[in-house]
Amino acid sequence: MQVSASTGCLHHLHPDQMADAFAEAGFRWVEILLNGSLMQDLGPLMRALISRGLSVASVHAPFYLDGVISAPGRQDEAAVIGLQVLGLARAVGARAITLHPGHSPPLGFPVRDSLNTALSNIMVLRDLAAPHGIEVLVENTGALFLLGVKIRGQLASTPDEMDRYLGPASAPNLRMTFDTSHASTLRKCPLDAFIHRMNSRIGSVHLSDSNGLVDHLPIGYGRLDFSRVFAALRSVGFSGNAVLEFRPSHSTVAELRRNRVLVETELFQHAGGGQQG
Repeated sequence: MQVSASTGCLHHLHPDQMADAFAEAGFRWVEILLNGSLMQDLGPLMRALISRGLSVASVHAPFYLDGVISAPGRQDEAAVIGLQVLGLARAVGARAITLHPGHSPPLGFPVRDSLNTALSNIMVLRDLAAPHGIEVLVENTGALFLLGVKIRGQLASTPDEMDRYLGPASAPNLRMTFDTSHASTLRKCPLDAFIHRMNSRIGSVHLSDSNGLVDHLPIGYGRLDFSRVFAALRSVGFSGNAVLEFRPSHSTVAELRRNRVLVETELFQHAGGGQQG
């Protein structure tokens, strides 16, 4: 178990400044949020992280994969990006890849082709990653509902939608990243209920608060009930990677440190463990 910081928290900083901030806040692990420039060259960032004693727990696929992973007819393009992500994950020693489930088609169009395309692409990546000991994690996404109909959002926002991706708990090398800010958009499904439904299929969590208008805030800056979130994660035996994922404007060293200590205390010390290497 470990608490990590997403590089997305400080993506605007030079790699050395970013690594200094994470080290000062007491982190030993990071999740690298890949973007266009990092997909081309991870060297400067990795040198900065390694020199400060920081390791990579996981990588997050670039957001531009979202637009092709579920697009019928663009499977070759999705495969190229997926292989790049896998290659980078292997190069930095990451144990997991988090990715978004793909875009839903426009309202009124059938979802089946998009869903089947996304599922096929994800299964291919899962099978390629497995021999290298890398797990593929599908992240739940936020959504906007009107009269019970989803009018905006990606393909896996609700527990029912996530079930279509993950299958049974025994399915190999494929689990989910549970994002608290994204899950908070589901008015009819409390966060702890979502966690209990997914149970051991949660491989990592993205932790951030939301006030209903602004998301990815430090814990305590919004209205989410994290006492229930932490209790639910402990009750399902969560033992994965807990990633702090905040807006850069709120990612001060002090806030990153405060949240790291909070999560370590609530998830790990209360569960009888400590931050693991």
